[in-house]
Order: sequence, then C-alpha cells, then structure tokens
Amino acid sequence: MTELQKQYIDQNYQHEPISMMIPNINLSYLQILTYYKSMGYEPLKKRGRRHEYKTPVGYFDIDNYKPETI
Repeated sequence: MTELQKQYIDQNYQHEPISMMIPNINLSYLQILTYYKSMGYEPLKKRGRRHEYKTPVGYFDIDNYKPETI
C-alpha cells in the first residue's frame, strides 16, 4: 500500500464506504479493512436510501395503487 493510498483512506474514511473506495485506489476490500483496523477506524455502514418516487398531483399511478382489502 502506497502513501498516496493511505492518505486517500485517511481523508475519506468518514465519508465513503469501503465498497466505494475499492475502484478509486485499486486495493482489495481486505487490504482496506486491515488498514482500518490498524488505524482504529470503523467502517462506514450507513448507506443512502434510494429516492422514493412520488406521483405528481393530478395523475393516477397504476403501479403504486394498492386497493383496500375487505
């Protein structure tokens, strides 16, 4: 692991999950996780939620229609 890769991890460990770092610095998940443990960092587990689609007012959305059950 180069110093540049270590600097990248040190700067972004609070903002990026490990899965997003892998393609940016060309390291494996295990290499990054090992560095996290040696530095005392906790992996970021929070992922953003997918934006929920809302139908504009005045339109009927058949895909999201749920009739009441009797």
